[in-house]
Amino acid sequence: MKKAPSKSTLRKKADTLASKAAFKKWGDVCTVCGRPATASHHFFPKSGSAYLRYNLNNLVPLCYGCHIIKIHTQGDPETLEIIKRNRGEDWYIELKALKKKGLEAKSLNTITYYKEVIKTLQDYIN
Repeated sequence: MKKAPSKSTLRKKADTLASKAAFKKWGDVCTVCGRPATASHHFFPKSGSAYLRYNLNNLVPLCYGCHIIKIHTQGDPETLEIIKRNRGEDWYIELKALKKKGLEAKSLNTITYYKEVIKTLQDYIN
């Protein structure tokens, strides 16, 4: 009998699919500098906004330098401002409203939730 996938396994699969879907939606160039993107950055961090973890509008394609060095190592606020400028004020206002809505959301840490996310992302990619 085959073992059912764990939440951890499903979360990793959903994270990989979300990154692929973000590249499909936004392209594979860095939103900040235009170099080839290597990662999908969560504009509102996963730690404070699980509700937006798989929302493609919250995912921003970035190159290694802008993602790891400028944002995660240096905490450069100008880089985040460039993202906001490039995506537009309407994008930011809508995303901020969704973040607030997410604070009231039901539990997002179930096997059923991850299976639904995976199906939605696979459908988007295909």
